[in-house]
Amino acid sequence: MLASLLVSRILAFLLLLFFSTMIPLDLWMLSDKRPTRDYGIKSSNKINVLLSIPSIGLWIMWFAFAFNANQWILSAFPYLIWQNGYAQMIGLLFCTLGVFIAISARIARGKYAPSWGLHDQVRLVTRGPYRIIRHPNYLFYCLMFFGFPLLSGFWPSILMTIGIYGYVQLIEDEEKLLLRHFGQEYEEYQTRTWRLIPLVW
Repeated sequence: MLASLLVSRILAFLLLLFFSTMIPLDLWMLSDKRPTRDYGIKSSNKINVLLSIPSIGLWIMWFAFAFNANQWILSAFPYLIWQNGYAQMIGLLFCTLGVFIAISARIARGKYAPSWGLHDQVRLVTRGPYRIIRHPNYLFYCLMFFGFPLLSGFWPSILMTIGIYGYVQLIEDEEKLLLRHFGQEYEEYQTRTWRLIPLVW
């Protein structure tokens, strides 16, 4: 088994690294007041639910583990815990990899982050992880949805993986939007990249 204090310190460091990168870039992005185009493509309420519930669970678990507050779960629900040292190491690896993918993707996007708010000055980002996959930030969430159940050993948390289906549906809608905005440039970009998982999809 991985030492609880070591895991909490690693996850606290990843949490700090994540927010210290995301918050300044998001504030910079929000300062851009240029009007965006409406292409009439919006995510459905079903997709929003499939994304919001697992995401809330993810953030709760991340903060709980980062501050070593997850111990009450171990004591209160021991019958819901299945811990394996190898599974925990894989889970921690997934979480760490996910954070670094998200940070590198956010830096690569810079000021132009949300594909749902596209204005005429937005340029297609093809640097950083975008050289290989088109939706690295969604890969971050998918890795975390897998990583935290393995890391925690709290088997009900496997329900978070339903969020992966939500992101797959969101990708379908988002790609239609990006095709309408960037046209042939995005079509060519699609031919040399993967949607979410290199060599798979």
